[in-house]
Amino acid sequence: MSNSVDNISSNNLLNSTEQTSRIKETTGKPDRDVDETKSQTQGARQRPTDEVVLTESARRLQNIERELQKVPVVDQQKVDSVKERIANDNYQVNAENIAEKVLATDKLLG
Repeated sequence: MSNSVDNISSNNLLNSTEQTSRIKETTGKPDRDVDETKSQTQGARQRPTDEVVLTESARRLQNIERELQKVPVVDQQKVDSVKERIANDNYQVNAENIAEKVLATDKLLG
């Protein structure tokens, strides 16, 4: 899987270090070898391909996302504690607190 992409707008131009990294990732060759390869293949007809270039920020976000996927969605310790309190008739619902949170959520959602 390639981590390279052609940027579409001039606002997304890569700096020279990122361009070199992109070339090396895409071709496995340093940029000076790309010109030689390019001249060898210019005469051959090739179907255009789409590419995606990930910036360093995008790569960091991908790493963060992978790490977050490892974190459990549910706090099992808290769930077990609430279950135990319910089973022991020791769980009390604070209706006022719940109502305040529902109203706050409603305000956020508009």
